[in-house]
Amino acid sequence: MNSTANYRLSFIATLAVIHSLIFCQADYLKNFDPDSLRLKISEAQQCNEPPIIDGHLTDSCWEDARIVDEFFQNEPKELSVPSENTSARVCFDDEALYIFIESFDSQPEKIKKTLVRRDRWMDGFANNSDWVGVTIDSKNDDYNGYFFAVNASGVIMDVALSGEWNYDPTWNPVWDVNIAFNDTGWAAEFKLPFAVFQFENKPDMEWGIEFERSIHRLQERVGWPGRSKSIRGLILPLGVLRGINNIPTPNQLEVIPYALTGYSDEAHNNIGLDMRYGLTSNSVVKITFNPDFGQVEADPSVLNLSSFETFYEEKRPFFSEGSEFFSHRISLYNSRRIVRRPSYYMPDDGELEDIPDYTTILGASRIMGSTASGINYGFIGALTAEESAIHVDSTGPGRS
Repeated sequence: MNSTANYRLSFIATLAVIHSLIFCQADYLKNFDPDSLRLKISEAQQCNEPPIIDGHLTDSCWEDARIVDEFFQNEPKELSVPSENTSARVCFDDEALYIFIESFDSQPEKIKKTLVRRDRWMDGFANNSDWVGVTIDSKNDDYNGYFFAVNASGVIMDVALSGEWNYDPTWNPVWDVNIAFNDTGWAAEFKLPFAVFQFENKPDMEWGIEFERSIHRLQERVGWPGRSKSIRGLILPLGVLRGINNIPTPNQLEVIPYALTGYSDEAHNNIGLDMRYGLTSNSVVKITFNPDFGQVEADPSVLNLSSFETFYEEKRPFFSEGSEFFSHRISLYNSRRIVRRPSYYMPDDGELEDIPDYTTILGASRIMGSTASGINYGFIGALTAEESAIHVDSTGPGRS
């Protein structure tokens, strides 16, 4: 057989391989019902030894984990063929849920790495970087969920989701993720402790789950199980996560202390701490002592000449996390009234000096959870200090 014949056979074999790959890839892309995508299943594999969170697919637990690779392009083309392949794996142990997402890229040198601060969606995620993320509905109620993401620079984002478009970027749980690059693209390995979630701990649990990836150079968004652009909301539709069983009740305790010191006319010192404890798998208590909100974004200046108080958005993490539970059509609760400027009566003579701008919080606590029948409950309370000012009149200054 001459070299020309060999070349023809090689060329035909190459075409056959390409055709088979395209055909296999197009099978799930062509034969699907958009309304049934949320019924697609991802199986979580239980592992005896937890993986090392380093972004490399070298741990034994990933060998038996089921691969999820039927991703759809969601943007700019709706439910279309992805330009690059993506795969995900899920496993778990008694402590945490582990997720490995591989992002294959034919041009890995063009992966966009944007370095920003934590939770900066528009600057470090969205369409401004390569990133991967996972959404989890641990209550499986199609209403509440959690979004975790990391971009190609290792910047993380975590958001608590609820309702149609409600999200809380101030929710900052303790979890771990690491990324790694290779000749075929990049990968992200997540460790999400069960203590982060609220769920009904029962046999054969089913959670909602969605994997997402953004490819910056193509301005393309891909995801599993895939969703139509006509779908509204952040939680629907998610796929089904099965296989999680026999999880011990997570009672993780988180303690975040702080200490501040400064000097102006005299030395100023302050200490306090925040605590979070999982009472059960479906309820959590948060306690704060002498909280510091010095890093919270300041409110804009508002000139209010009306007879009604100015409503400011809640930005303090202790009060904002889970605040949507207390939000209803008839607003009966406004957490910004806690530590508002103290009220006082102007005396008939003289004037007040050194009026405090806010009321000091000595401590606050909050319990939130849900019962086995699906009833949600929440309790919140705070203890504030007594504030005083100096009353100056003709007889001289005095504390009041």
